[in-house]
Amino acid sequence: MITPSVHGKPRHPYYIGAPNYRETSSGVCVLHYLCHVLNLSGYEAYVTPCQVNPKLRTPILTDEVRRHHRSIGLAPIAVYPEVMDGNPVGAPIVARYLLNREGFLTGRAISVQKSDLFFYYTQDFGGDGQSSNLLLLPVIDSELFSPPTEPVQRSGNYLYLHRFDKTKVDYSLLPDDIEVLSMANPKTLAELAQIFRTASTLYSYEISATCTEAMLCGCPVIYMPGGHVKTQPFVEQFGDAGSALYGEVGGLERARATVMQARRRWLDLEKAFWPQLERFIDITQQAAIQHAIDVRVPSVKDWLRNRVLTPIQQQLVDKRRQQLSGQTSLTLLVRDPLGDFNALSDTLESLALWRSRSSISLRMVVLSTSPSPVNLPDSLHWLTCVNPGAFELNEILQADDSDWIMLLTAGDEVLPAGTLMLDLELPGADGCRMIYCDGMYRSENGAQAIFRPDINLDYLLSLPLAMASHWLIRRGLALEVGGYDPQVPAALELDLILRLIESGSMNGIAHLSEPLVASNTPLLVDNPDERLALQRHLDNRGYANARVLQEPTRHYHIKYGHDQQPLVSILIPTRDQLPLLQRCVDSLLSKTRYPYFEIILIDNGSETEEALTWLSEMESIGGDKIHVIRFSSAFNFSAMNNLAASRARGEYLVLLNNDTAIIREDWLDELLNHALRPEVGVVGAKLITPAGTVKHAGLITGLRGPAGSPFIDQAANGGGYMQRLLVDQNSSAVSAACLMIRTAIYLEAGGMDDAQFQVTCNDLDLCLKVANLGYLNVWTPHAVLLHEGEATWSSVGKDPLNQQRFAMEQEQALSKWLSVLANDPAYNSNLSLRGSGFELEAINELTWRPLSWRPLPVVLVHPAKSAKAANLRVVEPFTALRDCGKIEGCISSSLLPATTLARYNPDIIVFQHQADPLRLEQMQRINTLSKAFKVLELDALTPAIPGWATSLQQAASLVDRIIVATPAMAQACAGLHRDIRVLETRLDSRWRNLPNVRQTFDIPRIGCDIDPAQPFVQPLIIELMQALAGQVEWVLWGDVPAYLRPLASEVHDDVHDNPDVMASLNLDIVLAPRGFGQAGEGASSLDHLQYGACGYSVIGSDTADYPGDLAITRVADSREQWLEAIRDHLADRQASRRQAARLREQVLDNWVFDDAYAAQWIKGWMPD
Repeated sequence: MITPSVHGKPRHPYYIGAPNYRETSSGVCVLHYLCHVLNLSGYEAYVTPCQVNPKLRTPILTDEVRRHHRSIGLAPIAVYPEVMDGNPVGAPIVARYLLNREGFLTGRAISVQKSDLFFYYTQDFGGDGQSSNLLLLPVIDSELFSPPTEPVQRSGNYLYLHRFDKTKVDYSLLPDDIEVLSMANPKTLAELAQIFRTASTLYSYEISATCTEAMLCGCPVIYMPGGHVKTQPFVEQFGDAGSALYGEVGGLERARATVMQARRRWLDLEKAFWPQLERFIDITQQAAIQHAIDVRVPSVKDWLRNRVLTPIQQQLVDKRRQQLSGQTSLTLLVRDPLGDFNALSDTLESLALWRSRSSISLRMVVLSTSPSPVNLPDSLHWLTCVNPGAFELNEILQADDSDWIMLLTAGDEVLPAGTLMLDLELPGADGCRMIYCDGMYRSENGAQAIFRPDINLDYLLSLPLAMASHWLIRRGLALEVGGYDPQVPAALELDLILRLIESGSMNGIAHLSEPLVASNTPLLVDNPDERLALQRHLDNRGYANARVLQEPTRHYHIKYGHDQQPLVSILIPTRDQLPLLQRCVDSLLSKTRYPYFEIILIDNGSETEEALTWLSEMESIGGDKIHVIRFSSAFNFSAMNNLAASRARGEYLVLLNNDTAIIREDWLDELLNHALRPEVGVVGAKLITPAGTVKHAGLITGLRGPAGSPFIDQAANGGGYMQRLLVDQNSSAVSAACLMIRTAIYLEAGGMDDAQFQVTCNDLDLCLKVANLGYLNVWTPHAVLLHEGEATWSSVGKDPLNQQRFAMEQEQALSKWLSVLANDPAYNSNLSLRGSGFELEAINELTWRPLSWRPLPVVLVHPAKSAKAANLRVVEPFTALRDCGKIEGCISSSLLPATTLARYNPDIIVFQHQADPLRLEQMQRINTLSKAFKVLELDALTPAIPGWATSLQQAASLVDRIIVATPAMAQACAGLHRDIRVLETRLDSRWRNLPNVRQTFDIPRIGCDIDPAQPFVQPLIIELMQALAGQVEWVLWGDVPAYLRPLASEVHDDVHDNPDVMASLNLDIVLAPRGFGQAGEGASSLDHLQYGACGYSVIGSDTADYPGDLAITRVADSREQWLEAIRDHLADRQASRRQAARLREQVLDNWVFDDAYAAQWIKGWMPD
């Protein structure tokens, strides 16, 4: 169980979905009591708003409580009974607590997610699923429901009726004196207890806690035929005691004779609940902890701090820099218009540090209003001028001979990680004309990361202050287009970039995703030179009527001034949902300023009378404005739009959902503003909810699946990351909830794929096909529509076939477009694909890739949940291999989403086996989508765990190799896989140099690990303690029970992870009464080696082969032989110490991870 810490972070809270408390419903009571016991156990638990029992600790969940938990980064755990669908409180972790058979009360299956956790009140409710997660909360008061204290003559028969139809009761099968107990005449708990203490028999057609209450009072239960009970229930709790099925020969007599056995077993269940609660807490808290890790967004400060080289990386980078040295050159033009000595010094110091280690031939030229200082280094040239501007810069370009130039301002500082990556990439940039990097802005609130997209023409034009600074430009090309223009002194760099785009389009423009320059945050003050540069660029591209509007300052809204006014066909698939459809059409007709459009309604089998009537009226009166076409086949969004497109008269199409509404009259003008540009393919709109929050703002490919929209639920009038909610930009894809495309391009792209993408990802697929044809896709915030959100899908998504289709099509999108989805050019590789968008990636190694030329194999390790097994078998070997320069890579407890994995692109993936259906499903996806060599690490064989063997077989089929810890495990797994290899566990280097000088005590000290997984240890140890009382001191560690603690001289927590602590125990002998090297005990083998590394004598069980010929005393697992072995050691303590010395020598020579074994280990992980 997770132990509390006085100074630790708060545990993750529980939100329990509970109805109003009523003592007559055991299921409701269980939920309230679960909240109560969680709070008593030191956790924070709440019930959703309901009536509570004032005697219980069941605080009500409020919005204030939820906001507080969010503010401190907690991941709430929702607990729902089987009658509650979905996730109404929106918790990141969901635990389903089945208090009855699924569907018994509701008649339907629960709506769940694959990541939901399941717990069962009894195994009877587990169905075919994994039912080992029992949580039988004994809510029945066994003191109240107890047999009479004095013998009584039982009489009276009762029938329990609650949910069973009373008209179907066959009274001919029941005793004549039967009395009915039902909610029509409810009894208090005390009244029920009094009845059952004297009742002869309780009959029931259904499973209920009332039946258990009867048995606790000594009243047997008979389950009647024709109800819900087909087999005897609660067999795992009560066996066949206390109850019987009607018709069983002698059943009533047997139930009556054994009913007190049922009571005794119930009392045992009360004791068993607390370990079950510990397991429930462990599982749910670990899930919450992992979620918190997965969604954690590091601060920019932490992110920058982690971008440093390891010693091995430094060696490899230094060597690589030497290889690339002198292949290219760069002149850094530093303008100092204010003569600011301190700011200029900061810039030059950072450049000097770069030059001292760079592979690039760097030259620095300062253009300052201040005079030149004396003793300048040869690499620094100084030009004093009144106003450092275009004329001076152009003179330098003419006289210089560098390949590249970059413009800086005094105060700018280059960042070490950025200069490193530029050193490695610039020498190979032969095909590049211009290169730009990411940046950092200084602000009062600390550094702000500026993660730019790849070349994004519309974003560059709309927000040049974020894009057009610190570009590396080919010096010769800059001269060819006339260098810097003195007409735009405050927009020199933007103007030069735009002229180079005009001369060579956007070919040869590269983006290096690493911050290169830290600079002051640009000021939002009017810059007429920017507008002039933009206007001139638009004129040069042929947009003579274009206007550059500024809204807000330095955010530019370009009106291209097209002359054309083409007909637009607006395609609206629909089925029933008339109020939504009417609102959509009415708003189109009344609020759209652009007059040239037609509406095509595609009816997919509407059934409601009002919808059919309205559609018929539209057919009759619509004229050329509104058309209705029928699509009678099953729901296929792509086919519906393709059909409508084939009949559309418009030169342009708008795909529009029926749950949208027009709220700004210029929406169609704004879409046409971009769609009429010849280079543009698709245009998407800004969709907002009735609450004024963002519903759609373009799609980021790879975000939360094949694609996702950023900024969801943020204020629609906000700026978003880098103001991207406010300005036009190129987007890889947009939502078909509102999408404009030229009809000819739609047909050229083949329309929507109505075979592969009938339900979802059809808009994504269309946009990517259009991009492949060479067109730009644009998202504009200036076309704003209302979108209810998912209303269209909600009408068809209830169909299980559509749900299956949805999941399948998401997989098909990943399969078809994975490399594109993983690397969205409108996003940035430093930003996570797992959160809400535009958040830093939490796992540093996924984005910090300084060895970009991949001199080492890249290994991705996924450890299992067991920290001990993970450390021994994957974490410590991985760390040792990385630190000795054999591999690069990272460790992630969670399996990476497909797009994140594709972006990382490892050579090897190591999965430590874990019997988890969701993990297996993710492994299946990885097996399909990733070409990496896949290894399954198996640290133990546990066939007794339900489902484990099947899980192992499935996992084995998804990997290229299996690694096991011992030869015995390899033999046990023979036939499971064609390639099984043994890598025996080694101690890490911390165990090599432990002090071997121990204090000598008059009384020998004997130690032992108390492991609950070895049930025979405790009885053996207490017998040995009693036999050796007064002769030795006992030192125990691990999970030491209360009754052993007073008998020990010292008691410690688990010491196996801390070599120094284990060595400090000063033991003479360690007892290890468990098998070693057995198939199921690969992880425990290290214990013996650890004892040996500390210089202790070891007495171990003679139950399996030990590795090598270790100097360990082996005994059979009988008290007499253990006692004899201990006395032999005590009789000759010198001989015992010599044996300990031999064992220590063997361990240090052969069983500590070293370079030789590292080579063997990496060979086991790598393909042949």
